Amino acid sequence: MDTIRAARNQRRAFADAELWAILTAPDDVTSATLARQLGCNEHSVRVARARLRREGWTCRVAYRPCRHCGALLTARGSRAGQAAYHPACRRRALADMDRRHERVRWDRMSDEERLARIDRAHRHTEAKQAETQPGAINRGSRWDPSDDARLMAEDAPPDYVLAKELGRSLHAVRGRKQRLRGTT
Repeated sequence: MDTIRAARNQRRAFADAELWAILTAPDDVTSATLARQLGCNEHSVRVARARLRREGWTCRVAYRPCRHCGALLTARGSRAGQAAYHPACRRRALADMDRRHERVRWDRMSDEERLARIDRAHRHTEAKQAETQPGAINRGSRWDPSDDARLMAEDAPPDYVLAKELGRSLHAVRGRKQRLRGTT
């Protein structure tokens, strides 16, 4: 009996399409019928239907500064209190956090562990360079602006994948990225 009561009282968050179906359902359609159509429990539908009739289609809106760039962020919906970054800033902010955590891990490593890690990175780079060098058919040719845009895109694949796609070596791709960033 307790499991039936717990299942009945367990409410579910609905997607917008499901809320729209609940909102636009005619009054003669019962909550039980709607629940079967949506694949959820009747109690959730009944609670959502009552809220939608009472308050309409509403959601909480909050404005707070983005933790990465500081510009105002519009946070909406049931998770409005949890929004901390613009969608565009989120990836950069998470990368910054990873770099800080990696720095802390690096500082805690012994000298032997650091050297082993550097050696492993060098071996990986040399293996990928050897893998991409035979396919480097564009050796010495100019870089297109479209190639540059592809290299600097936020969602760009790893350098060795780009090297294969662009017909360049791994070192050529990394060197071009450094020149574009102005770090050489």
